[in-house]
Amino acid sequence: MGKQILTNSNFVVSIGNQNYGFSNVSNIVTELPVEQYFEGGNNWHPHILISQKRNNETLVLKGGIATDISMFSIGEVVKDIVIMVVSGGKVIKNYSIDSGVVAKCELDGLDALDGSILIRTVEILHSGIHEN
Repeated sequence: MGKQILTNSNFVVSIGNQNYGFSNVSNIVTELPVEQYFEGGNNWHPHILISQKRNNETLVLKGGIATDISMFSIGEVVKDIVIMVVSGGKVIKNYSIDSGVVAKCELDGLDALDGSILIRTVEILHSGIHEN
């Protein structure tokens, strides 16, 4: 059976014990850093070795609405970030980040009638995403 194309799917971003709705989540990247090692005298192929991560990754959240943005202060450590992809009322995929640091928070506007704050962009530096 081939892969299904998800239509009309949604996602929820949970940080700590609070759920947030964002219109766009980007930089969901899972990768394994590797190094090529060339053995002297054996030039048929390089050996592939797993190496340490050298750079942080950045999760970008755009177009969110929140009533409390204290969690998104620059330099704030955020823990237990979970991105749940939902289709037909069921969670079909989870991505999780143990902890990260807020590197950027850009607000768009304040609405006195609604009491909510529109979050244009939040960037969170982290050391890796786990796919569940």
